[in-house]
Amino acid sequence: HHTKERLYLQGISLHSFFEEGRLLDAIAKLVTEGVTVRVLILDPECPQAYFRSFRERLLKDDQISFEDYQGRVKHRDEKLYRDTIESVRCIRSVLLPRNTGQNFDAKYYNSAPACFMLLADNRVLVEQYHYGKNTPELAAAPTILGKDMPLMEFTQVPSRLYPNSDDLRNTYKLLRNHFEFVFERTGLEIKELTQPSDA
Repeated sequence: HHTKERLYLQGISLHSFFEEGRLLDAIAKLVTEGVTVRVLILDPECPQAYFRSFRERLLKDDQISFEDYQGRVKHRDEKLYRDTIESVRCIRSVLLPRNTGQNFDAKYYNSAPACFMLLADNRVLVEQYHYGKNTPELAAAPTILGKDMPLMEFTQVPSRLYPNSDDLRNTYKLLRNHFEFVFERTGLEIKELTQPSDA
């Protein structure tokens, strides 16, 4: 709500941001107000998406091999794929039409998903991505990875507790540089993509 200059979002499907509700309304308002908004969503057809979706499938069926998953399971029927396609539909129908100032852009990326990131002006929230899941019983396990690691917040200006901090290790600047590298160097703009024929 306080973002004035830039909002960068990186995640897997970012489905919780691109469905009807307060988060989408807030993003749409920023786009309308001319704030620079950049979004990175994992390409649902890239090898990294297959592997992450396979890991989530193991939460329901721990007997399946990756080879079986690739050959027997329809990747496009999995939650990760469906959530990503829904996010893209929302971006196309809600956000792109509001992009009169050309300040909004969304892209697929296909590099290894390192983290969820929400960078707003001079602050960044980050959640490390991994394949771990603490589940005492398979049947009781949630069927997605993520949301189990703490969100860490970093600011552009280091805390006064660390007056001699090394600028080369400034976490905000490192994460912003990471996002800008991935955004500028990899992926394909979502508005240029065609929907898969059977999605």
